[in-house]
Amino acid sequence: MKAERAFGLILIAGYLMVLAIGLPGHLQTDSVIQLLEGRSGIYASFNPRIMSWMLGRFDAVLAGTALFVTVSAGLIYGSLLSLGRLRGRVSWWAVPVAAALAASPLLLIYQGSVLKDVAFANLAVAGFVALAFAAKWRDEPRRAVVPLAAALVALAIAALTRQNGALAVAMAAIAMVVVTHGRGRLAARSGWAAVAFVAVLGSGVLATKAIERAHDVPDDATRVGLRVLEHYDIAGMVAAEPDAALPEIERVDPKLAALVRRQAPLEYSPERVDKLLTINLWGLDDAAVQRTWAGLVMSEPEAYLRHRLSVFGWAFMPPNLSVCLPLHVGVDGPPERLQALGMQRRMDVRDTRAYAYAQRFFPTPVYSHLAYLVVALAVAGLLLTRREPADLVMVAMLAAGVAFAASFLAIAISCDYRYLYFLDLSAMTGLIYLAVDPPTAQVRRLWRTLARR
Repeated sequence: MKAERAFGLILIAGYLMVLAIGLPGHLQTDSVIQLLEGRSGIYASFNPRIMSWMLGRFDAVLAGTALFVTVSAGLIYGSLLSLGRLRGRVSWWAVPVAAALAASPLLLIYQGSVLKDVAFANLAVAGFVALAFAAKWRDEPRRAVVPLAAALVALAIAALTRQNGALAVAMAAIAMVVVTHGRGRLAARSGWAAVAFVAVLGSGVLATKAIERAHDVPDDATRVGLRVLEHYDIAGMVAAEPDAALPEIERVDPKLAALVRRQAPLEYSPERVDKLLTINLWGLDDAAVQRTWAGLVMSEPEAYLRHRLSVFGWAFMPPNLSVCLPLHVGVDGPPERLQALGMQRRMDVRDTRAYAYAQRFFPTPVYSHLAYLVVALAVAGLLLTRREPADLVMVAMLAAGVAFAASFLAIAISCDYRYLYFLDLSAMTGLIYLAVDPPTAQVRRLWRTLARR
């Protein structure tokens, strides 16, 4: 059996196993709310609108989330399968690598989850793979136009699915500049990349606005999300420095300021924002909260940094993975929302077995964002020894995964494992891409050069 055929069979089998284990989909509270929003057209949460809208469109074709999961998982498995064609060959190294990753719960079970984090990661990886094809065919414009258009669409939707997803588009734009080296002046190439970046994000924003206008959605999702982050940061800084100045809150509501000082050290936890039970700043206007937050950051920078590093530490390397929701299987959510959808809570034998299988990997590097960071950096380094156009796009994908994870240093509000899923998935994709066609000749030349020195 040829390596290419074995590689393809493994990935196809992996995809079918995802569907066998995951359909009709694993839903938690956010998933249930978004499905109901998409079905009813009434958007009440502060989740990204595009996720609810997509779930609603798939639900209109086939009730539930089975079709969404099938397409979403098909997107990533199709992208992985296409890597052989992208390189024009498949090494036997790719067969055990693909088999090991297909057996990982981060593919086998996570791909059955109806989560914006999974959808974003799948779309972003698919966008970069499509862009790699466009880079490979950069001398054949007619051939490159289809993968380029596919990349722009996938990345535009991805950027709307996660608030910090614009980082992936930015890295893709940088890749466009690099892979067109020698084809025009740097300023011109950078200009076209900037235009593409703005066009992708602009088209996404316009699409979101169209959804909101069609359904009379209040444009407050970003504002609410920012307020939650500001509340959390304020509590974290006050917990670290109880005597920190709170002039804005003192002026408006002295009792509230006293409550914040008293309760922040008791309720604040770097694990998640949900533990702030009595600290309620929603009675203050946005400007007062923003001035309070900015004032604390300026006056207590060390407290802010300690708070942010602690929260990021829990998100990136959780001391106790079990409290960071490493996996959700089955169906769960608010009873009234489930009833409105005609659904019931689910935790059947298949779900229990899936969780038990994944649980075996919790103490291993399979469930370690740090391990995937190391893989991403190593793969990027090896690909840079060859520096073919497609290689540079894949390096940009890995850089996007790292930058996306790093952005949580400023915005993380809980340690849920799924938040940094894009880092893991981009590293796995890069590893398979490397194994499909290893740059052995370039590595040997580099090794000989280093040995002579």
